[in-house]
Amino acid sequence: METAVPTVQQFREYIQRIRLKAADQNVETFELDAEGIHTSVAGKSHAYTDIEACRTAMKMEMKPGDKVLHTGNGKKTNLTVAYKS
Repeated sequence: METAVPTVQQFREYIQRIRLKAADQNVETFELDAEGIHTSVAGKSHAYTDIEACRTAMKMEMKPGDKVLHTGNGKKTNLTVAYKS
């Protein structure tokens, strides 16, 4: 049985949980990358077909002080962001 493709909102909720956990642990800055988030939310069953939804969520969750560290070389590639907690 095929699992449902995660939504942008599901990826955003995951990032929000990580941000809250970092704040609770007094971690000032943390890095997340699209491939890691994708695997955590979608599992390994999806072959990055929805990586753009993950990248979109990452950009939507950026706040002042957050920085893009790596954009990859296209829409279907990895994105790395340093978020502040």
